[in-house]
Amino acid sequence: MKFIGIDLGWKSQPSGLCCLEWIDGQLQLLDLDRKEAIADILSWIDQSVQPDEPAIIAVDAPTLIPNATGSRLPDKLSHKYFPYNSSSF
Repeated sequence: MKFIGIDLGWKSQPSGLCCLEWIDGQLQLLDLDRKEAIADILSWIDQSVQPDEPAIIAVDAPTLIPNATGSRLPDKLSHKYFPYNSSSF
């Protein structure tokens, strides 16, 4: 079984994508990526999951961001301590 996580970006930010698979009793990271366009996100999903393969897809898409800067403290801290580096995958 595969697990797909999508954290939709907003405004000028890309969306974060993650694909995990349950293998031998453990979750294994298969892919971690960022995409800008919805079409690219859908293509990434199509490449990650085969039509007959079971998968769960979770989407984080807040419809309201209640702050003037558009950045929450948890986001700032996670970016500070866990910067995105695609070369590490």
